[in-house]
Amino acid sequence: MPIQLTDIEDDDEIAPEPVRSRVGCLLFDDAGSWTAVCPALGHRSEGQGPPDRLPPEGLWLVNRDYRTVRGLQDANPGINLRLSSWMRVALEDMPREWGISDITSVSNTEAIASILDRVHGISLEAVRKSGFSGYRQEADLFGAIEQAPSLATGLRKVFNRDMDASVPGDSKVRKRIVEALGYGVSRLQEREVRPGEIMLHARVPRLSHALRVTGAGVPCAGKWQKASLPEGEPLEHRVSELEALDLPVMVIANVKERPGLTHEYYGSWVRPNNKAIRRISYTLDEVRELLPWFTFEDYSVIVGPGWRKSVTGKMISSLVEVGGGREVASTTWSANAAAENILCGGFRKINGSENLPPECVWLTARDRMEMAAPIRALSDCGATLVSAYAGGVSVKVPEDPEMISLAVNAGWEAGLQFPVGMVRELQAMGIEPPVDAESFGGAPEDLILGQVNHRGQRNAMWRFDEILEAPADARAGAFADILG
Repeated sequence: MPIQLTDIEDDDEIAPEPVRSRVGCLLFDDAGSWTAVCPALGHRSEGQGPPDRLPPEGLWLVNRDYRTVRGLQDANPGINLRLSSWMRVALEDMPREWGISDITSVSNTEAIASILDRVHGISLEAVRKSGFSGYRQEADLFGAIEQAPSLATGLRKVFNRDMDASVPGDSKVRKRIVEALGYGVSRLQEREVRPGEIMLHARVPRLSHALRVTGAGVPCAGKWQKASLPEGEPLEHRVSELEALDLPVMVIANVKERPGLTHEYYGSWVRPNNKAIRRISYTLDEVRELLPWFTFEDYSVIVGPGWRKSVTGKMISSLVEVGGGREVASTTWSANAAAENILCGGFRKINGSENLPPECVWLTARDRMEMAAPIRALSDCGATLVSAYAGGVSVKVPEDPEMISLAVNAGWEAGLQFPVGMVRELQAMGIEPPVDAESFGGAPEDLILGQVNHRGQRNAMWRFDEILEAPADARAGAFADILG
């Protein structure tokens, strides 16, 4: 029999799709009863006491604390159990994100599991598209991600080698880079919602925020040098010259508030979480933002060798590509959630590693800077900042419909969007969030999902999100069909 040749692209037996775990939800009630649902595996079970009969092909998100989940995992080594926050958006957050009233009802649990399975799936598609190596088979790669403490950490490990390539060889420079790392802001003293107050949760759309934070260059590999500057000259006199170098610049200084001036958000950059210890190392972009409010005394300056494209940004670009393009990916909640996991992975220092890639510092600094304008818009309306990180922001406002409306409209004009659950709370108070295209301050690609959110249209959200069930090359067409 003669040998026959066929095109590889038409042969399903060549390079088969690697098997990944499918996301399920394992929910316990206060009485100890549990329900396990994984639509992708066609599984539903319930019981009392320790869970059993769970398919090992599932990745089970559990609504219990770390110690409980760890105990359950030790007792069931063949089952993959993870904290409910494994994908950053926890099971407990889904009522706010999707307007789901009760996550324990079977139909709602099935919907949540399906959504989070899409987040997991599109994240792994982005990994495959990015082409990061280091594993013999994709199944090994996916397994390493799924065994990580969180999806963000698992994704970070995938591109760790590429990020580590830019770690400086000089131990003194590495020390300064570690000192410069800072994460968002969390004002613990403001977390309590007192009578007469309401907490508002909003965010810059996740994918857009990730694209902006990772869009500019980060320090490349090479030798860092110290800049020789006249002693005693105020730093503000030298900022323009340092910017003109067009190189990564880090400033090490004793930072102090200017007399009579305070700023709650910028102050959190200097003293994270109101700690007594102040940061002493800053990127030049941060310095420019802080100079109106702070002085930089006894400063020194180190300069990096040049710029390169962000490794994290490459994976975000891959996510956009497999998600059907910028507009399609921006309109699907699950692709946005995947973007947040990728971005937060790029922020992180890997446990056990003494090195910190400069990219982590530059990305976290840009995260804080990108949030400055939206936070200022809310603060100008009388809102009190509670927390801000990775594009999300929480503020407190007086429980007055007029003041709440001012804050919600100001947020929309600054590019913020409010999730469906938050919108429904506002609507119950007689407040209709804005949907006007002309006043929206965000990216044009974010308008559709913003309008769907602000109208409380959960079914429309679901229909757009289902686009990710289609093959990657069919998603743009599915999106066009919905729009008509």
